[in-house]
Amino acid sequence: MIEFEPLKIAELIGPLVAFVVGMGQIGMIGWGIAQMRRASEHRDQQHDENMTALRTLIERTALKGAE
Repeated sequence: MIEFEPLKIAELIGPLVAFVVGMGQIGMIGWGIAQMRRASEHRDQQHDENMTALRTLIERTALKGAE
């Protein structure tokens, strides 16, 4: 049976834990960037809808003023 000293186990587990934590951080950053991209696209869509509504309102107001 192989017996490991506590120090050797820590030497083996330490880099693995660091790798897992690092990959988790990379995943969270990637998820955050994807969320920001979706929010930006949604905001652009809302802006386009608002501008369309504003143009329609301006056209209706201009037509009433021309009569």
